[in-house]
Amino acid sequence: MDITHEIRRAVETGKVLIGTEECLNALKNKNVKLIICAENIPEDTAEDIEYYCKLLEVPFYKFKGSSMELGTVVGKPYVVSVIAVISPGESNILSIDSK
Repeated sequence: MDITHEIRRAVETGKVLIGTEECLNALKNKNVKLIICAENIPEDTAEDIEYYCKLLEVPFYKFKGSSMELGTVVGKPYVVSVIAVISPGESNILSIDSK
């Protein structure tokens, strides 16, 4: 599965939140089906997100690229550290192996 294609498809056809604070709030409200983080996010932020993911049994995926690359994948002209998939739309994003 091409993860970049599936992320792009989820952004276009589903509902995806972008940004650390928005994703953490959605996690706390139990509205998230998957969290995707860039490789280069600060370690304490990654630990916080992973903690909530484990606590709420939400899959966590570490994107193999920087936050600039993740921003490009989701079609934003700025860095994106974290995205939360609320609804996958027509993508198969929920079938990726969480890491």
